[in-house]
Amino acid sequence: MRRISKVLKCGSSKVWVTAQMPSSVFFVPLCETIRENDRSEVIGANRYWGSDISNTNTPVLGQQYSYEYDPIGNRISGGRASSQAAYDSNELNQYVSRTVPPTQSIIGSAPTDVEIHVNGTPADRQGPYWHSIVTVNNVPSPVYAEIEILGVSTPVNPQAPPEYSITTNHLFVAQSPELFEYDLDGNLTKDGRFNYTWNGENRLICVETRDDLPVEIPRYRVEHAYDYRGRRIQKEVFAQDTGNWALSKSSSFLYDRWNLISETSVSSTPHSSLLTTNSISYVWGRDLSGRLQGAGGVGGLLAVVRDDGVYAPTYDGNGNISEYIVLETGNSQLETGSVVAHYEYDAFGNTVVQCGPMADMFAHRFSTKYWDAETGLYYYGYRFYPPTLGVWLNRDPLGERGGINLHHFVFNNPVLWIDYLGLWGPGNNGIGGKKGEGRGHGNFPGGDFFDYNLEDNDPKTSPYNWPKGTRRHLQPLGQSEAGLVAAVQACDKEAFERHAHQMQDFFSHYGQKHKMPLGHSMPWEWDADDAEIFWRAYDQATWRTQIWLDRMLKCCCCSALTDKETGMITRECSVRRGRSETECSEPPPPYEGWDGDPNRAPPRHPKPPRSRDDWPHGFEPHLHDNWLRGSDPESRPRIRGLFNWSF
Repeated sequence: MRRISKVLKCGSSKVWVTAQMPSSVFFVPLCETIRENDRSEVIGANRYWGSDISNTNTPVLGQQYSYEYDPIGNRISGGRASSQAAYDSNELNQYVSRTVPPTQSIIGSAPTDVEIHVNGTPADRQGPYWHSIVTVNNVPSPVYAEIEILGVSTPVNPQAPPEYSITTNHLFVAQSPELFEYDLDGNLTKDGRFNYTWNGENRLICVETRDDLPVEIPRYRVEHAYDYRGRRIQKEVFAQDTGNWALSKSSSFLYDRWNLISETSVSSTPHSSLLTTNSISYVWGRDLSGRLQGAGGVGGLLAVVRDDGVYAPTYDGNGNISEYIVLETGNSQLETGSVVAHYEYDAFGNTVVQCGPMADMFAHRFSTKYWDAETGLYYYGYRFYPPTLGVWLNRDPLGERGGINLHHFVFNNPVLWIDYLGLWGPGNNGIGGKKGEGRGHGNFPGGDFFDYNLEDNDPKTSPYNWPKGTRRHLQPLGQSEAGLVAAVQACDKEAFERHAHQMQDFFSHYGQKHKMPLGHSMPWEWDADDAEIFWRAYDQATWRTQIWLDRMLKCCCCSALTDKETGMITRECSVRRGRSETECSEPPPPYEGWDGDPNRAPPRHPKPPRSRDDWPHGFEPHLHDNWLRGSDPESRPRIRGLFNWSF
């Protein structure tokens, strides 16, 4: 997907129609539609041939997907329309089983004059694109099916014999139904292929092929080590050799904050003492947030420097890497500017197309995250994500503050949302959040339960309704926190949300040194000092929000109730029995570590530029007036997303 072209509304569903540039694999344009339900969950993703986004007469074979969820977001069914899997969840929102369809799609491309046979059966063709369905018997046990692809080309000279090309590979299909097991901390410990081991901090430290699988299935053991911040700094891959585990590859990782900047791997050759060392460096720029690591690096990787050359990734509109292009190389068989790897993904990050002479060489792919080829997991930082399941392997480290479904992956909509580091859901993840968009006050701790954006959505106080709004949320820190004291004492959820918003605005609008509202500043206004002050302001707002959230939850019983029939969620707070009235009415915490004046109201928003020349990247300035006055609900989030206004 390159860009969202328009949104069609069909009943209670929304259809995102996305236009795609000509594919480097099939050399013809493709279009894709993404359908959403009324909770913005992806319920359909279909690809069509052609450049007309309204023409859905020619679907791409094998690339039609549909999904269904229960009211709390657990998947009921999903996958390719021709081979749906059924899911069963427990009361902890963990998948305990799923059916694994016996039919698997195999796709590829070849010249139109070449006949393609998959396991002896002719493939269906759509120009150079071909598609075939392979059926296996995976009910009694898992299957490691051999896939033989035969290409037959008939020469122009009828006297010449046909030319043949045979490619053989294998496809793992788990036993159906596939069963899942968890430990008491909610960590996945067993699925249809691997056993998972976790440490006391709920970090994945080992993934090992189950020893009860058929002997033909390759055995891997992958071990992870972490530093004090929980970043993976070492990965060791073991292969089974004559019944024993032998180290085949050891990789060490070095980070700048959470962005991987260096990887050194030492590989061994079976039955040999020969060792091979490879070093890879990663160069990063601004990600989808407009900052260096505001979105966890999604869309921010600029170059991969390998021993054999320098390669630049290209992206689709969601920060997924679609190609790697040669910038410099010592390989005479590669040309500068040529594509050496191409990837396409389904809505949940499964690789649909992978091709190119170096497609296996690059690890950063979907959402610019590191992909472990041995296990099929994406490493996000705090958690691992298996795209085949569409949920996290373990619970959200933030607990219910990250959302009431602890295994949810971006509200079942990876097309619209990103996850920062596997830590925050979309509601409190403005540093990640919506594709390229800060979620503003939903960034802060508790943002998925408490509606910190209530103050902005109220017509009386909303900045979108200026000058009609009263702007009463631009208050000194002492005044807003006096309101928080009263809200905690009364367990008034709405008052807590409004005064927390005002407190957060004190910092996000306040920049004493530069006299500018840092939290709402424009990216092109930033310099190094601005960024430093911005992060200090954000850290202060986050720290104090966490203090008030902890006090609110200590003094009040806050719960979310879900109507099983409608899926509607009601959130409410009440006075907690046996609480200490003294602790629940104590004054605000000391005001330290910040050079702003707590008794002075923060400055107001700067006005966006009005001249077309003042807008970066050629975005349309005519949306400015509608956005500022709030009269165009479609343009508001689009502009906020493009320029990261953190309301």
